[in-house]
Amino acid sequence: MAYVVPVDGAAPAVAELRAGLARTLPEYLVPAAFVLVDALPLTTNGKLDVRALPAPAPEGYAPPRNQSETVLCKLVADLTGAELVGIDDDFVALGGDSVVAARLVGLARREGVELTLRDVLRSGTIRRLLGDGGS
Repeated sequence: MAYVVPVDGAAPAVAELRAGLARTLPEYLVPAAFVLVDALPLTTNGKLDVRALPAPAPEGYAPPRNQSETVLCKLVADLTGAELVGIDDDFVALGGDSVVAARLVGLARREGVELTLRDVLRSGTIRRLLGDGGS
């Protein structure tokens, strides 16, 4: 596991990080997971606060890329009880049904994201629901 603080907000791609470390480290020392953080948490003594570091996202997690996706991921998580929802997570597999979808449409509209019940039920994932651009 590696925690990365991007310089000037420019987050490097995980593949770039892995490739860069692989050039100088033996394969078994290259981290299996990378977590981007705004800053490393410190204790009052100025040491790394390991307990305050965020847990890594599960393998295959696709995070939201914009405000609309962020809103929908949070709403789906709240409505289904899922701990973490990514844009490629299947709505039905998370526990979504027509009742949950109807609630999602109403809550999303309040947040400025226009959806239809039909689109939610047919799309399956947030990525497909909003189109690949996620606007």
